[in-house]
Amino acid sequence: MKHYWPVAALCLSLAACDTYRWQKPTFTVLDIRPVRASLAEPELDLTLDIGNPNDRVITATGLAFDLKIDGRPVASSVPSPALTLAPGAATRVTLRVKGRLEELLPLLARYREIRRDGVAYELDGRVEDINGKGPMPFKKQGVWKSRPPADR
Repeated sequence: MKHYWPVAALCLSLAACDTYRWQKPTFTVLDIRPVRASLAEPELDLTLDIGNPNDRVITATGLAFDLKIDGRPVASSVPSPALTLAPGAATRVTLRVKGRLEELLPLLARYREIRRDGVAYELDGRVEDINGKGPMPFKKQGVWKSRPPADR
């Protein structure tokens, strides 16, 4: 029985290394800009700051998400490129998303108000295949304010 203790200790230490608890990346919507107007499916560029609160690099095969503005489901992601997030830093990413015209039109009618006061948003999705361990869901709510072009 004495001979099994070193093997058991080694197995436990290796298991502990693999159970490192990842903190979820943080997301902030910086900008939403129309790219292509279309009655069928408008395209938007969504600029995000994605923060990595961990002390290790995060790699992911991409992001999948839905964007709501003022409670309206206005856009969904298209396949995004792979991501590498440096530890303890934020990475700015601009992603193309497919908009829903019927949900965007009421917001366009309030553009001046939204630009002045801001509007609530919700980003609900998942980081795909994070460090080879599978997807990690995320949800971010905040207030987005349109910034003048000089600030972008």
